[in-house]
Amino acid sequence: IITAVTQALVNVIDHGMDMGTAVAVPRFHSEEEQVLFLEPTFSEDIAEDLRQRGNDVQRSTYMSRVQAIRIAEDGTLEAGADPRGGAG
Repeated sequence: IITAVTQALVNVIDHGMDMGTAVAVPRFHSEEEQVLFLEPTFSEDIAEDLRQRGNDVQRSTYMSRVQAIRIAEDGTLEAGADPRGGAG
Protein backbone atom coordinates (compact mmCIF):
# COMPACT_ATOMS: atom_id res chain seq x y z
CA ILE A 1 0.00 0.00 0.00
CA ILE A 2 2.72 2.48 0.97
CA THR A 3 4.48 2.05 -2.39
CA ALA A 4 1.30 2.77 -4.36
CA VAL A 5 0.34 5.78 -2.25
CA THR A 6 3.88 7.19 -2.48
CA GLN A 7 3.92 6.81 -6.26
CA ALA A 8 0.53 8.55 -6.57
CA LEU A 9 1.79 11.44 -4.41
CA VAL A 10 5.01 11.74 -6.43
CA ASN A 11 2.97 11.72 -9.64
CA VAL A 12 0.89 14.69 -8.43
CA ILE A 13 3.57 16.71 -6.63
CA ASP A 14 6.63 16.10 -8.81
CA HIS A 15 5.06 15.35 -12.19
CA GLY A 16 1.98 17.62 -12.07
CA MET A 17 -0.51 14.87 -12.90
CA ASP A 18 -4.19 15.21 -12.17
CA MET A 19 -5.47 12.84 -9.49
CA GLY A 20 -7.12 10.43 -11.94
CA THR A 21 -3.96 10.00 -13.99
CA ALA A 22 -1.76 9.81 -10.89
CA VAL A 23 -3.55 6.74 -9.56
CA ALA A 24 -3.96 5.06 -12.99
CA VAL A 25 -0.44 5.09 -14.47
CA PRO A 26 1.69 1.92 -14.24
CA ARG A 27 3.37 1.18 -10.93
CA PHE A 28 6.28 -0.83 -9.64
CA HIS A 29 7.01 -2.37 -6.26
CA SER A 30 10.05 -3.66 -4.39
CA GLU A 31 10.51 -5.04 -0.89
CA GLU A 32 13.74 -6.91 -1.38
CA GLU A 33 17.11 -5.73 -2.54
CA GLN A 34 17.38 -5.88 -6.33
CA VAL A 35 13.90 -7.48 -6.84
CA LEU A 36 11.48 -5.27 -8.78
CA PHE A 37 7.87 -6.06 -9.62
CA LEU A 38 6.59 -4.18 -12.69
CA GLU A 39 3.06 -4.01 -13.98
CA PRO A 40 2.68 -5.53 -17.46
CA THR A 41 2.24 -2.14 -19.15
CA PHE A 42 5.88 -1.21 -18.51
CA SER A 43 7.77 -1.72 -21.76
CA GLU A 44 10.16 -4.62 -22.15
CA ASP A 45 12.89 -2.04 -22.90
CA ILE A 46 12.50 -0.63 -19.39
CA ALA A 47 12.46 -4.10 -17.86
CA GLU A 48 15.60 -5.08 -19.76
CA ASP A 49 17.40 -1.88 -18.76
CA LEU A 50 16.62 -2.63 -15.12
CA ARG A 51 17.90 -6.21 -15.57
CA GLN A 52 21.12 -4.88 -17.08
CA ARG A 53 21.59 -2.87 -13.88
CA GLY A 54 21.54 -6.08 -11.84
CA ASN A 55 17.86 -6.22 -10.85
CA ASP A 56 15.66 -9.30 -10.78
CA VAL A 57 12.65 -7.97 -12.70
CA GLN A 58 9.35 -9.76 -12.37
CA ARG A 59 5.97 -8.88 -13.87
CA SER A 60 3.00 -8.54 -11.54
CA THR A 61 -0.65 -7.87 -12.29
CA TYR A 62 -1.45 -7.04 -8.68
CA MET A 63 -0.62 -3.65 -7.23
CA SER A 64 -2.52 -1.90 -4.47
CA ARG A 65 -5.60 0.06 -5.48
CA VAL A 66 -5.43 3.75 -4.65
CA GLN A 67 -8.57 5.87 -4.27
CA ALA A 68 -7.65 9.51 -3.68
CA ILE A 69 -9.11 12.96 -3.22
CA ARG A 70 -7.08 16.12 -3.63
CA ILE A 71 -8.19 19.44 -2.19
CA ALA A 72 -7.11 22.25 -4.48
CA GLU A 73 -5.99 25.64 -3.17
CA ASP A 74 -9.40 27.08 -4.06
CA GLY A 75 -11.12 24.34 -2.05
CA THR A 76 -12.42 22.29 -4.96
CA LEU A 77 -12.13 18.53 -4.78
CA GLU A 78 -10.49 16.35 -7.41
CA ALA A 79 -11.02 12.60 -7.19
CA GLY A 80 -8.96 9.76 -8.59
CA ALA A 81 -10.46 6.26 -8.81
CA ASP A 82 -7.91 3.57 -9.58
CA PRO A 83 -9.01 1.53 -12.63
CA ARG A 84 -7.38 -1.52 -11.02
CA GLY A 85 -10.37 -1.54 -8.65
CA GLY A 86 -13.12 -1.23 -11.23
CA ALA A 87 -12.84 2.58 -11.62
CA GLY A 88 -14.70 3.51 -8.47
